[in-house]
Amino acid sequence: MEKKIKVLISDDEEEFCRSCADALTSKGFITAIANKDGRELVDSILIRKPDIVLCNAFMPNIDMIGVIKQIGRAHV
Repeated sequence: MEKKIKVLISDDEEEFCRSCADALTSKGFITAIANKDGRELVDSILIRKPDIVLCNAFMPNIDMIGVIKQIGRAHV
């Protein structure tokens, strides 16, 4: 059985998120959408454990670099 890749998408444009999710789902990916907020994205990553995260570099509360650092600390 082949493992499906999980993708978490975070953006403030709901239509963009839906379009990406639909396109990826049609190709066999498992998709989820998170709000464009760094703190919420960290929580979503820790809960959903995606293989890939698509997000903006600049987000409210924590930027992409901060998200990466927090996820890194959570897995130490």
